[in-house]
Amino acid sequence: MTTHARAPFDLAPLIAEAKRRMRRRRWLVLGALILAAATAAGFTFASRSPAPASGGGSATGTWNGLSVLYPSSWTRVDCSWTGHHFDPIAVLTTAHPAPTCRGHNGSFSFPPREHLERDGVSVNFGYLALLPMMRPPTWDASIGGRPAHVAKPQYGTERDRAVTCPTGVRREVRSVAIEANGLLTMSAVICGPHLGAGNAAVDRLMADFSFDK
Repeated sequence: MTTHARAPFDLAPLIAEAKRRMRRRRWLVLGALILAAATAAGFTFASRSPAPASGGGSATGTWNGLSVLYPSSWTRVDCSWTGHHFDPIAVLTTAHPAPTCRGHNGSFSFPPREHLERDGVSVNFGYLALLPMMRPPTWDASIGGRPAHVAKPQYGTERDRAVTCPTGVRREVRSVAIEANGLLTMSAVICGPHLGAGNAAVDRLMADFSFDK
């Protein structure tokens, strides 16, 4: 991955607007999910993939042409459903217990609520459709052979508030957008006190991205 210093592009307003639109159409999404579950065998929602039995210490997640290599000690939570302009994909997390994308009242939540332990990491993925009125980010990096934008890290609880860290430890949020027939978005929450280890894990994750041609 190569990066160059340019003005950061904040994905928060785009994702927030997409989420607002998704919530207004939630009842349509629920109907579509019920129909799909009734007609498609093997449909799964918010499934958790166990670590592979073989050695190597890594597992592979594949969604819509994207393949990601991640530590087998992390838990993968699939959050796939069709939204409106923003489609959640999955979460990779060190949290125990792992979160679920469906709340107790049956509502959807993305990123799902979870509490990380010290030095914990949670990474969520989604697809954001670029509408004509939206300005795409400035591509200042390359990830998996695709143009990408790496936003400046943020600290505190202002971003991804659903994911919390233990009291008193520093919290870092990293956001990435990758051109992939729209925007593949990735947001990582890293808990201290050793932020370097979490950042190294996220860097390795991005270094192992691959896309179908």
